[in-house]
Amino acid sequence: MESIGWAFPLTGGGREDGYNDPGMAHFDGSPLGSLARETIQNSLDAKDGLADRVEVVFDVVKVQGEKLGQAQLADHVRRCLRVVSGGYNPKAMQELETALELLSIDQITFLRVADYNTLGLDDARWKALVKSQGLSHKTHRSAGGSHGIGKYAPFVVSQLRTVFYWSEYNATAYCQGKAVLMSHDGPGGRTQGTGFFGIQQGCKHLSDEQIPKEIDAIEKRRAAGGTSLWIAGFADAPGWQMHIARSVAENYFCAIADDQLEVFIEPGQRDTMFEHWEINRETLPRVFKGLLDAQTPDDDESIRDAFAFYGVLYDGESILKEMEDVDLGHCRLWIRVADGMPCKVGLVRKTGMLITAKQNRLIRFRGLQDFAAVLRFESEKGNELLRDMENPAHSQFEPDRLDEARRRRGARALNRVIDWVKRELQEAAAPPKTGAVEIVSELAHLLPDLEPDESFGEDNGTDLGFGTRDVISLRPTRRSPNASLPDETSDDAGNDLDSEGGSAGLGPGNGSGGGGNGSHGETDESGTAGGGRARREVTIKDFRLLPTGDDGIHIAFTPIESAKAVRLRLREAGDSTTVARSDLRVVTPQGLASLADLRFDFVPEQRIVLRVKGDKPLDHRAWSLQALL
Repeated sequence: MESIGWAFPLTGGGREDGYNDPGMAHFDGSPLGSLARETIQNSLDAKDGLADRVEVVFDVVKVQGEKLGQAQLADHVRRCLRVVSGGYNPKAMQELETALELLSIDQITFLRVADYNTLGLDDARWKALVKSQGLSHKTHRSAGGSHGIGKYAPFVVSQLRTVFYWSEYNATAYCQGKAVLMSHDGPGGRTQGTGFFGIQQGCKHLSDEQIPKEIDAIEKRRAAGGTSLWIAGFADAPGWQMHIARSVAENYFCAIADDQLEVFIEPGQRDTMFEHWEINRETLPRVFKGLLDAQTPDDDESIRDAFAFYGVLYDGESILKEMEDVDLGHCRLWIRVADGMPCKVGLVRKTGMLITAKQNRLIRFRGLQDFAAVLRFESEKGNELLRDMENPAHSQFEPDRLDEARRRRGARALNRVIDWVKRELQEAAAPPKTGAVEIVSELAHLLPDLEPDESFGEDNGTDLGFGTRDVISLRPTRRSPNASLPDETSDDAGNDLDSEGGSAGLGPGNGSGGGGNGSHGETDESGTAGGGRARREVTIKDFRLLPTGDDGIHIAFTPIESAKAVRLRLREAGDSTTVARSDLRVVTPQGLASLADLRFDFVPEQRIVLRVKGDKPLDHRAWSLQALL
């Protein structure tokens, strides 16, 4: 008769395993969130094509450990503790001592993660999940995982570093336990670090009647096949449901809203948010609200971003763009422009899983209105290429991960799609064009208007304060006779607003109205030295900047107070200082005008948009703007 129990294979003089497992270390930062993300991805990849949706259940089960080899496992843990008793690894000692305490109790607490309406595990996929390291076996081209690392996420949640697997495939049920400990001295010699519960000879799995009744009794309640993970030694700490629900909503809002996924989470005794956690297409908005209400200032923005992406896809107010790429196939882009949006692009795989909102080249968006966007890759072929570019953390597509023959193809394909996304964002979220029309009127009076096509302030109901339609001319700014050439690194170079005497500001009528007689001496930064008047800053809001595509920039802002003859100080911003640029010129219908020579009359809430050029490129830089009297 075959003996059933725990077996740790001998090293046979080969490699030994330490306690610190690199696969588990990958998920140390967020164990419960990673568990939900990784297990649900595997479930979606194994969906039964005849089913409407995949269902995943997270629940806590407490069973007697005697029939699951509890005493044998405790003996192996005790042997591991002897290896680390020298104290070189305090973390290992503490965790192994905790495991011994848990194994001294008759009942073992399991977190059971079960999927339904899935295909179960055939021989190849069972071997990849339970017996192999660094191997992933998927059933179709658009499947999610490809690195074989996600299988370690459940072990990080287990205080015993032990998981039991159950699956039904072709009406046959299989079961096996797996413990990831460390090499130790077993009864027959030095062992490997990973052991298996099942038929001890050959570390084989159990099937049908051999399966322990503690597991079999619960799994037989199923109406159909699927796969379950029984995570041993689960802490069952208050609030674990919240961590699972948050990860589900953040990563799978698309699959849930498409009715491809439904998740059930057992409520805890202190879980007062919902009577039970049932996350599906109908309840998802309520789940999002509960998670957002539970946010603390220390939490990151992931759940808020996910809620914004969910709204982009399903609130009916977004712009939809589509393209067909030769390598990545059909791509769909949803864009919503609205105040308060996170200015991020979420990349979603065909299965409905959010991969990242921090893809390289899709992170910084300067000069655009607030927006949120979702890019979804729809084709099997394209998802296969993306899967091979995806890093193990599922947070970035990296073409360098491809083999040499496909690396160039992958990089070009990804760049094509990213360039398309950026073009669509610039078109959809650029500053309002109405502001640009307004500035033509405001600038027209500053230079000769030989053929005026509109009157100043008569037809649009806004008095711009410039009087008649006489031709306007600018008088050059008068400088101090002792002024020297500005230093490019000086804070007062370029626009030189604070070294002017009484400048020739724009006045009513013919534009020669006085800004002073130029007799004042130079002023310091406060504008008080040499008898000059102090410079008052005029308050503006909603400053936006957008590259024009020809090395120039658009700047836009809104005054919130009325002011006459306002000068603009636009400076290139550094790490701790600002640097003036003497080459800044504003594009007008009559030509280029130096920004330092222009004066503006501010009307509250009247948007001003300028197109600025320079001798050197202005885009890809940070800028600060001041309005001064």
